[in-house]
Amino acid sequence: MFRSITRKIKRNPLCYRYLADRADVNYIKKSRRQPNDFKWRVGPRADCRLVEPGTVQIGHKLYVFGGYVTLGTVSQRVDVLDLQKQQWTDTSPLPDGVPQTHAGMATDGQRFIFTVSGQLGANCSPGVKHCFAFDTHNHTWTSLPDLPEVRYMPLVHMSGNRLHSLGGTRSDRHSPSADHWSLEIRDGQAVQDSWTPELPLPEARNHTASCLVGSKLFVLGGQQTDIPPISGDPNYTCNFATPMDDVFDNVFSFDIQSGDHKPLASMPIALSHSEHAARQIGQKLILCGGVRDRMTLSDVILAYDLALNRWQKIGTLPYPMKSKAAAWHDGLLFIVNGQRSNSKVDLTPGEVLDTVWITELT
Repeated sequence: MFRSITRKIKRNPLCYRYLADRADVNYIKKSRRQPNDFKWRVGPRADCRLVEPGTVQIGHKLYVFGGYVTLGTVSQRVDVLDLQKQQWTDTSPLPDGVPQTHAGMATDGQRFIFTVSGQLGANCSPGVKHCFAFDTHNHTWTSLPDLPEVRYMPLVHMSGNRLHSLGGTRSDRHSPSADHWSLEIRDGQAVQDSWTPELPLPEARNHTASCLVGSKLFVLGGQQTDIPPISGDPNYTCNFATPMDDVFDNVFSFDIQSGDHKPLASMPIALSHSEHAARQIGQKLILCGGVRDRMTLSDVILAYDLALNRWQKIGTLPYPMKSKAAAWHDGLLFIVNGQRSNSKVDLTPGEVLDTVWITELT
């Protein structure tokens, strides 16, 4: 009877959130953190556990698209976190044909969010070339011209009125690409019928954190290759028996207009799966956790000084995490969803999260 009552309590959403929040608070209290490390507190827990969702911040709102619930299940929704109110506000369905994971994402900074190529389905499903514009004012979707080729997790940025897609993994979900295309956009609509070829990246990248500052794209570590599906498997089961991916610590800038590129100071450690966890705050680029290799997660938070070309470790996440979202608003850093390690010692991927963590960062 006691076990039955316990199960019923855990199934109640209010009880679950209370118990989960209390467990997270106790975890932080018991963690042996350095005195000068970030002081994390629990924020508004998400309705769904997610890893590798697509995320974009516009002003004080963070938009969360799709993501893995489990490796065999993907989310079909868009959720909105109001960073100012610190609460989840809106939910809308993700239309058929819009990739749930591994899409490149960008925004015009005002109203529209763009999703470029990516993976449609769970596990290591095939990619699609489909591209879309999402209107944040009325939560409607508009189709854009397909990318010339399938790309998993390309680096996507909006510069002026042109949407740029760079790098990513090819349709076999393993071979890296340095290709670069752009598309002219006006008021959320494509002006062109097809993407324009541009100068390629000097090095192929995917699952890579990047920040666009002016016309310069800062490419922060990342990896080449990714996990392909088992050949011939109708469920596209991921083949984890493949060789480890190449994860990098090197950093370079790439001018998306001229193609000029320059090597910069390397990161203290190699990191990938941080593509939605990099933010520019003033003259610094902040990078939050990721993976050091496929089976090793990291909790390190790094800051890159744009003026001094110098990296510095500034703190740690609540625990080692991959494929989460980072947002920043009004002096607060938010870490949303993702996947944590099994423990502080066992750094292999563990629980998929519905947490929102908040700390001060000015």
